[in-house]
Amino acid sequence: MFIRPQTSSGNQGGAGNRSMKDLGLIVFAWFMTALLQLFAMPILITRLRNTLFDAGWAFGRLLTWLVLALPVWVLAHFGFPVNNQGGLFVVFLLFAVLSIAVFHLNKDEIVLFLQERWKWLMAEEILFAAGFFFLCVARGFGPDINDLEKFMDAGLMASYLRAPTLPVLDMWFAGETMNYYTFGHFLGSVMTRYWSLELPYSYNLLLGFIMGLFMAETFSVVLNLIYKSTETEDIGKPLIWGSAVAAVLVAFAGNTHAIWYGIKNHGWKGYWYPDATRFIPQTIHEFPSYSLIVGDLHAHVWDFPLAVSLLLCVFLWYHGVLVSERAWKIYPRALATGMMLGVCFMTSAWSGGVYALLLCLCGMTLTLFYPSRFGHVCTSLTLIGAVAAGVSSLWWTHFRSISSGVRWVEDSSDFWRLLVVWGGIGILSLIAFWVADHQNRSLFAVASALRRKKQGVLGFILALIIAAWVLILIPEIIYVKDIYPEHPRANTMFKFTLQSFIFMGIATGWVAGFIWLKDFIPDNKSRKGIQSALTLVISLTVCLLLIFPYFGYRDRYGFKNFKGLNGLNWLKEKYPEDYAGILWLNAHVSGQPVILEAVGTSYSDFSRVSAFTGLPTVVGWPVHEWLWRGSYDIPAPRIEDVKSMYEQPFSLASARMFEKYMVDYIFVGDKEREAYPDLRSDQLRALGDVVFQNGGTFVVHRTMSRIMTPAF
Repeated sequence: MFIRPQTSSGNQGGAGNRSMKDLGLIVFAWFMTALLQLFAMPILITRLRNTLFDAGWAFGRLLTWLVLALPVWVLAHFGFPVNNQGGLFVVFLLFAVLSIAVFHLNKDEIVLFLQERWKWLMAEEILFAAGFFFLCVARGFGPDINDLEKFMDAGLMASYLRAPTLPVLDMWFAGETMNYYTFGHFLGSVMTRYWSLELPYSYNLLLGFIMGLFMAETFSVVLNLIYKSTETEDIGKPLIWGSAVAAVLVAFAGNTHAIWYGIKNHGWKGYWYPDATRFIPQTIHEFPSYSLIVGDLHAHVWDFPLAVSLLLCVFLWYHGVLVSERAWKIYPRALATGMMLGVCFMTSAWSGGVYALLLCLCGMTLTLFYPSRFGHVCTSLTLIGAVAAGVSSLWWTHFRSISSGVRWVEDSSDFWRLLVVWGGIGILSLIAFWVADHQNRSLFAVASALRRKKQGVLGFILALIIAAWVLILIPEIIYVKDIYPEHPRANTMFKFTLQSFIFMGIATGWVAGFIWLKDFIPDNKSRKGIQSALTLVISLTVCLLLIFPYFGYRDRYGFKNFKGLNGLNWLKEKYPEDYAGILWLNAHVSGQPVILEAVGTSYSDFSRVSAFTGLPTVVGWPVHEWLWRGSYDIPAPRIEDVKSMYEQPFSLASARMFEKYMVDYIFVGDKEREAYPDLRSDQLRALGDVVFQNGGTFVVHRTMSRIMTPAF
C-alpha cells in the first residue's frame, strides 16, 4: 500500500535472481501483514484482555482486513467510487489514527498485558509465520493459476480490482452482475491493493496468508477453550500441546483414506492424493488440507479464517449466556456473532446453514442445562439472525438462489466407505465427546457459578461435536439440488463435511490438552494411566492422518524446481503472444469495457483474457454460468452469438450483437483461431483500430459496425 516492490512480469534475470526476488516478496508481504496486526493490537487488548487468555491476538490481521474492507464494500454498493487504492488508503489512515489514540489512552494496560503474555502471543506469531511462509514457498514450486477453478477465482478478483463501485460485474456474462458468493474474492482484491502487487503474485501470497491465519486462529480458539476449562494456573504445557494439535490437524491432516490405502495395498505405490476426496462415488468430501494443497481461492477457502473467527464468537456468546448475570451483557457478543455470521454468508453461503445448525444446538444445550436462560437464548439468537441479515443484505439483495430446493437422497453412502473417510478423526471426536460428557456429568455437584463457567466450555464442545456428526449425516438423508444430475449430493456433502472436519479438529485439540489438566477425573486412581492411553491414541491417530499431506504436497509441487510466484508464467510459455496482449490490456485499458473472446469448455484455457484482466466478456465458462444463472438456456444463445461475431463480423445479425453486448474490444489469439477455424481476421480488423499486435495475436478497439449489404 505504501511501498511497491518490483514484480515485473517480464524477464527477471534468470532463475536464481527470480528466486531471490520472490523470496524477498514473501518477506515483504509478511511484513505488511505484521502492520495489520500492529494496528489491531490496541483494540484487541483493551477490549478482550479480560475475556480471552490471549486477547484474541491471532485474529488481529483478520480484524484489520475486515475493517479495511467493509466500509469500502458498503460505500461502493451505495454508488460511491471508493473501491480503489485511494478509498482503501483513507480507511486505513482513519483506523491507524483510532488505533494510535486507543494505545495512548490505555498504554499502561496494554504494556502490562504484553509483558505478561508475550510468550503466548509470540507462539501465535510463529505459527502464523510458519503457515504463511510454508505455503507461499510451496506455491513457488507450482504457482500456475491454471487448473480447477483458478481462472474463475482470479477473474473475480480481477473484476473487483477494476470496479470502483459495486456490485461487481460478472466477467463471464457481460452486462450482468455476479450471482455468486464472492465477498472472499473482494477481500482478496483488498489485500492485493494493500500489498500494491499484481494479481498473479498476490494470488499465491493470499494462499499463504489464509493458511497462516487459519493455523494461528485455530491455535487461539483451542488455547482459550482449554484455559476456560479450568481454575488451575499452571497449564502451560497442556495449552501448547492441545492448541498445536488442533492447528496441525485442521491445516495439514487428511482423512483416513490414505491409511486405508496403505493397509489394503501393503504400501502407497500408485497412491493419488485427490482420491481421498472422491472415495464415496458421485460425491466430494474435501477437507481443508486438500483445498490448501490444490490452491484454488474458492469460496470455502476464503471462509477458513472467517469461519474460525465466527466459531470463537459463537463460543463467547455461549459462554456469556451461562456466566453473565445480566442479559444486556450478552448482547455485544451476540452482535459480534451476527456480524461474523453475515460476513460468512457473503463469503460462502453454505456457512449460513452450518452455523445456524451449530447455534441451534448450542441453544438446545443451554436450555437443557439451564432452562431459566431460555429467554436470553431466544432474544440473543434473534439478534444474531437480524444482524447477520443486515450485514449480508448488500449481497443477498443482488443474489438469486442457484439451488432448486431440497431432495431426498436415493443412494446413500456405504457404511464402510464412511468409516474409511471419517474413521480417524471420528475416533478423535468420540474421545473428545466422552471426556466432555464425563466432565459435564461430574459438575452437577459443583457450586453454581463454577459449574456454569465450566459448562460454558463443556456444553459448547458437546454441541460442536454433535454438529460435526450431524453435518456428516445430513448428506446421507437430504441434499440441495443443483445442476449436476450425476453428482446430486456432491456439493452438499462437500460444504457440510468440510466444516465438520474443522469442528472435530478443534474438539480434538481441546481434549488433547484438557486431559492433562488437574480437572480431568481428579479422584480417579487410574488418572495417569488414562491420560497416557488417551494421549497415545490421539498422538498415533494424528500422526497417521499426517500421511496424507506428505503425498499431497509431494505430488502437487515436487519441490525440485522453484518457479517463482508469478502465476501467469505458464501462460507466457504456452501462449506468449496472448500473454503479451493480456499485459497490454491491463496496462492500457481502464474500467470494465466489454471484450470479445472465444468461448470454450469450462476448466480449460478458454476465457483466459477475461479471467486475467477482469474485463467482462460476452460469455465465459458456460457450465459456470449455467450454475450461476440457473439454466443452460441462459448462456447457450451467447455461445452462438460469439461464434457469429468472429466468423461473420460484417453481417447484420453480428452488427446487432456487437451493439447488444456493447463490445468495445475484440481479442484475436490462439484460442480464437482454435475455436473458430472460419474466423475473419480482415473483417474484424476493419471494425476499428488495431491497438495491439504481437505475432498472430491482435486487439481491436471497435469504433464502428460494418454491415455487409447483400448483392441483388
